[in-house]
Amino acid sequence: MVMAAVGFGSAAIDKVKAQAAANAGNGDWTSLDFAGWSSASHEIARAAYNALPHVPACGVGKADGGTIDKAYVDGFEDKVDGQLSAAALRLSLILADALG
Repeated sequence: MVMAAVGFGSAAIDKVKAQAAANAGNGDWTSLDFAGWSSASHEIARAAYNALPHVPACGVGKADGGTIDKAYVDGFEDKVDGQLSAAALRLSLILADALG
């Protein structure tokens, strides 16, 4: 999903930088609320899990979630892209603070 959302190489880096710069004033992206970040990521993971074609039962043998197709990946592309870009911005803020 990460590759589908962001891509790879210099174009992907430029895309993440542009999104981080565009959201530098967004309180949701710049808040140092670690619990909030974790909760938001968990909700995306839950939604992705529940959207599997065959949701496997937790703790029951080998998971068989079925085939993940392009429509499934496309459905989460914006969320994954946003989370990665927000993480890049948050990391830069933490490093700037730590390194003064």
